[in-house]
Amino acid sequence: MANRTRNILNALARDDSQDEQTEQYSEESKAVIDYYEKEKEKSDAQKTHERYRNNQKKHESAMDITELIRPAKKMEPKPGTYFYGPLKKLAEEFGDIKTMTYYMTIGQLTKYQEKDNKLYHIRTGELAYDEITKECFE
Repeated sequence: MANRTRNILNALARDDSQDEQTEQYSEESKAVIDYYEKEKEKSDAQKTHERYRNNQKKHESAMDITELIRPAKKMEPKPGTYFYGPLKKLAEEFGDIKTMTYYMTIGQLTKYQEKDNKLYHIRTGELAYDEITKECFE
C-alpha cells in the first residue's frame, strides 16, 4: 500500500512539474511570437541599423555615433555666381563700386566699365552709376 501511495504522489508531482513546464514554454513562445511580429513591421533600413548598433554594443571600444554626426555646413552662394539684382539694387545695397562689381554676374560685368569712380555702359559710353553722388542712371 505504501508503494502505491508513493507512486500516486510521484505521478501527481510529475503532473504538477509538467504543468509548470508547459506554462513556462507557452510564455516563452508568446514572447518569441511577439518579437517576430514586431520584426515584421520594421523596414529593412531599421533592421540594418539595429544590427549595426547591436554589433557596436558587443565591442568594448564602440563609440557613440552621435559624436560623429556634425551639423551640415551652411551653404551660401558665392557672390557673382547668382543674380543679386539689377544695377539700381546693387547701388542701393552697397554704394561702393568695388563691392558692386564683386556681386555682379559675368553678364553684368561685361556690360559696364569702371572709370574714375563711375560705371559706364561699354556699348554706348553713357554714365550708368556715379559713386560720389550715389546716383544710378538706369
